[in-house]
Amino acid sequence: MQSTISLRGKDLNTYTGTALAVVFFILAGVAAYWNTNTLNKNQLLVTRTHDTITSIDRVLSTLKDAETGQRGYVIMGEERYLEPFTVALNSLEGNISALDLLVDSDKEQKARLDLLRKHVQLKIKELQETIHLRKEGGFQASRTVVATDRGKNEMDIIRNLVEDMKAKERLVRNQRLEETREAFHLAVVSSILTSILGVFLAGSIGYMVLRNARNSKKEAWLQSGQIGISKVTAGEEGIKELGQAILTFLATYLNAQAGALFVKENSGLYRRVASYGIPKDSKTVETFGNDDGLLDQAVKENRILTVSDVPPGYLAFGSGLGQSNALHLMIMPTSIDNNVNAVIELGFVHAVAPQYIEMLEKSSELIGTAIRSYAYRAN
Repeated sequence: MQSTISLRGKDLNTYTGTALAVVFFILAGVAAYWNTNTLNKNQLLVTRTHDTITSIDRVLSTLKDAETGQRGYVIMGEERYLEPFTVALNSLEGNISALDLLVDSDKEQKARLDLLRKHVQLKIKELQETIHLRKEGGFQASRTVVATDRGKNEMDIIRNLVEDMKAKERLVRNQRLEETREAFHLAVVSSILTSILGVFLAGSIGYMVLRNARNSKKEAWLQSGQIGISKVTAGEEGIKELGQAILTFLATYLNAQAGALFVKENSGLYRRVASYGIPKDSKTVETFGNDDGLLDQAVKENRILTVSDVPPGYLAFGSGLGQSNALHLMIMPTSIDNNVNAVIELGFVHAVAPQYIEMLEKSSELIGTAIRSYAYRAN
């Protein structure tokens, strides 16, 4: 049960971050789809308004062709001049029907188109009547109808309706172009924000994963250290052997270059029972008591002390090839019920890592209990 709770405590932030990232990217995908759909829709609508304007122009142009054929025939009286009229007449209804489909959803434009169709029919009727009179009564008879300006009035009405319809389509097209620009701007901004937030979320998740990996590695390292301490405190017969086993393990595990372990005697003094890497001719103390420097300070405060910039000669280490001095110290008292029964001093050439202190804090009581047990047996 404890391991399950621990796992949840470690991974909760990662799971939460991953869930948030998934939700974010789903929302970003929905927003991107909406923006793209809006852009496509507006583009189609802009194209539709352009097609509508073109279709309106086509109706007017076709009617002008019909009028041109009629005028040519009225003036010249030859059948060949009726060809533009005939062609225009055949295509005019189809052009109006195509325009009808384009404006079908716009009631205002639909009403204008119905009115336009009516006046186009009146204009065609006027053109046909003029042509008939030219055929039957000659130029003067057809001229009488033209002189009434009936055809001109119809054409003026048609031009005004065409211009009104085109003005409405241009207005709609401008509105849709503005909507397209806004949608494009929104798409660009949302894409930039999505990219920035996506990078941030990916970085955050990556950081949490790496942090959990580091924490897991550190936890495994701490547990391995405690297991090692448990092993070395379980198989030694004398206090010196125990002290040496503990000190050697700690120095090796923490990559210390020198070390000493002091055990409290009945007299109240602390005597060195084990050393690591310290030459015989070093100045390291054999015993210490009250008011005796850092070792006694650690006993009084009953906490781990760390020291940098250690004075030369304080804790030397070396071999037959030479000696050197520790640059950093870590002094750890071990206690049972706040009674310090031993002090471990370790020297390093490198700075003391925070996990070293954490490991010793977790191991302090275990080491103190083992030393007390061996002291009882010795007595």
